[in-house]
Order: sequence, then structure tokens, then C-alpha cells
Amino acid sequence: MRLKIDKLERVKFLSRVVKKEIHHLNYSASKVFNQPFTIERAKKLANDQE
Repeated sequence: MRLKIDKLERVKFLSRVVKKEIHHLNYSASKVFNQPFTIERAKKLANDQE
């Protein structure tokens, strides 16, 4: 039973870390890019020869 509780606590912790990282990356991206950085833009960058 303790193992399940430990795993649940770990998942909760990781979830909080990921949510904070998403928030941070969205904030950073909004300061760097004049338009939202989307999956489509990322795919386009891989194909651009610039």
C-alpha cells in the first residue's frame, strides 16, 4: 500500500513540475516570438533552408 502512495505522490509532484514548466515556456515564448509558436511553425522551421 505504501508503494502506491509513494507513486501517487511522485506523479502529483511531476504534474506540478510539468505545469510550471509549461507556464514558464509559454511566458518565454511570448517574449521571444511576436506570434504564438505552434507545432505548425516548428514543423515549418525544420523545412526552411534559412
